[in-house]
Amino acid sequence: MEKQGKWLKNDFIKIKNPLLAYENSINIECNIENFNFSTKAKKQNYEDLRASLEPFGIIFNKVYATKFSTNGQIDKPNRYMFLIDTIDSPVVWYKYDSYNKCGCQNKLFFGKNKITVQQWLNGTAEYRLQLINGMNEI
Repeated sequence: MEKQGKWLKNDFIKIKNPLLAYENSINIECNIENFNFSTKAKKQNYEDLRASLEPFGIIFNKVYATKFSTNGQIDKPNRYMFLIDTIDSPVVWYKYDSYNKCGCQNKLFFGKNKITVQQWLNGTAEYRLQLINGMNEI
């Protein structure tokens, strides 16, 4: 991903840079090995995605993340917004924890094709191969 002002972009997508999304937030830019996913569910999604993408030669690499406040609401945990890039591939994982119950996003971008993480994880081998084969189309 390339930084351009408030955006991160590649040849296919342009997403607001999590590092610039919120004031009074904790920003993290690191390699995937150094990132703390904060919950078992996020860590498990990472492990499942990693294991399912590696056979295609797709390796997670760099994390751009922000941990933002919940406006003093003690009953809610802090929220994350992150984007994880891959090595030499147009695959990107984007996760946004919203304050709103149904406002969260957990998406994979295969070039211009956008799907949910669960669509990928629950997808057949044929479905996955179709996404991989079509991801470099501009």
